[in-house]
Amino acid sequence: MEKLATKTDPLILPFYALVVAAGTGTRMGSAVPKQYGMLAGKPMLRHTVERFLACPGLKALRVVIGADQAALYNEAVAGLDLPPPITGGKSRKDSVYKGLMSFSEDLTDEPVLIHDAARPFVQPADIGAVVGALKTSKAATLAVPVSDTLRRGSGEPVDRTDLWSIQTPQGFHYNVILESHRQAQGVDWTDDCGLVSAAGYDVTLVQGQRSNFKITTADDWDLADKLLKGHQ
Repeated sequence: MEKLATKTDPLILPFYALVVAAGTGTRMGSAVPKQYGMLAGKPMLRHTVERFLACPGLKALRVVIGADQAALYNEAVAGLDLPPPITGGKSRKDSVYKGLMSFSEDLTDEPVLIHDAARPFVQPADIGAVVGALKTSKAATLAVPVSDTLRRGSGEPVDRTDLWSIQTPQGFHYNVILESHRQAQGVDWTDDCGLVSAAGYDVTLVQGQRSNFKITTADDWDLADKLLKGHQ
């Protein structure tokens, strides 16, 4: 069951972050995986990582990359104070699990945020809001209410009341997300909140911003490039 977050005090909990950047970005049809493509003069991955590095309370950030992406990664984050990347697995779920295991299991119930590299517009304040929700919840995610009119392919309308579009970062107590992944061995999940929900945990929805969209298509890329250039 999901619930909406209520406001918490502004004090930032210490937290850890995992940026998932192991995909190939095949839907973009680009020469390199999209996370390493240049947006407004910088690789998209660098834009995303810098948003987290600007957050108060960040204790450590790890990035999960593809097996053959080390050179691209090193170029993208050159000069940033980051530990070596983690090599991901065959699926997003495998990659996330490997990233989680790169943190010490001594973290127990400390907050860990998982974020898609393809969401470079996430705001530090929204990252902080997810961390804040973990003061009273085991799991939380940014989300925005669905505003478009929806219809099925058959033509049947869909009631959008109380429908939310799930974003990242998604935050968890470390022991909760780690145990949920271990329970889901052999089952492929593309969303960590879905995996945690299947393990029996409630997920708190933290209202985010529509600007935190995931860059998936060439149209998304063009829009992102224009938006970032407009803020320079």
